[in-house]
Amino acid sequence: MKIEDNELKKVISTDIKDGIFEIPKNVTYIGMKAFSGLSELINITIPENVISIDAGAFIRCIYLKNIAMHEGVTYIGEYAFSGCKSLRNISIPDGVTVIQDCTFTSCEMLDNVKLPKNLVSIKPNAFAGCSNLEQIELPTSVRELGTSAFSACSKLKRIVVPDGVTKIDRMTFFCCEGLESITIPDSVKEIDKLAFTGCHKLTSIEIPTDCKVADNAFDKNTDVIRRKNTINKMHMF
Repeated sequence: MKIEDNELKKVISTDIKDGIFEIPKNVTYIGMKAFSGLSELINITIPENVISIDAGAFIRCIYLKNIAMHEGVTYIGEYAFSGCKSLRNISIPDGVTVIQDCTFTSCEMLDNVKLPKNLVSIKPNAFAGCSNLEQIELPTSVRELGTSAFSACSKLKRIVVPDGVTKIDRMTFFCCEGLESITIPDSVKEIDKLAFTGCHKLTSIEIPTDCKVADNAFDKNTDVIRRKNTINKMHMF
């Protein structure tokens, strides 16, 4: 284990006992790739003294199942938990306002996510490939859904987009094969290419009258309904 200036720089397999690693009380930052690829890690508690988890901190910890994260954390970096294939539950502290790029990409067993109540932005690929995720509640504070944010979440059944989001970005829900229902608020003015392509169970969707919809935003079998006027096919731009 290597610690410098209150930053946990590196953990090695021999630091882990019976699948558990205890973070020292003097640590306030978990450094970039500090636990990267440690297959021995199964359970970890992020104590209240930790305020930041850097990029790739737990990337490819393939047997990591349980993370208890205290409310001190305000920043979680890109790819922080990417490829944690055994992770099932995560509760993200309320101090976190942005889910960074690819933070939980390919967490294939993840089925329970509690997002922070003050969350503003979900960046590209944040939950892409979380193929076991059936539901997720987006806080009303959310204003941005990035490219491919939930792509290939094949079990995701329904979602409510918060009022205040203005754009459904490219491939945001691409290949969410189980998606049956989505609520689009009047604040959404644009739905980009491939946003809902591959959502085979999404047979109809209601969108704002003045919303621009790009070519190939939906599957051909999806009826797009304007709130004031019913239109069988999309308005292109």
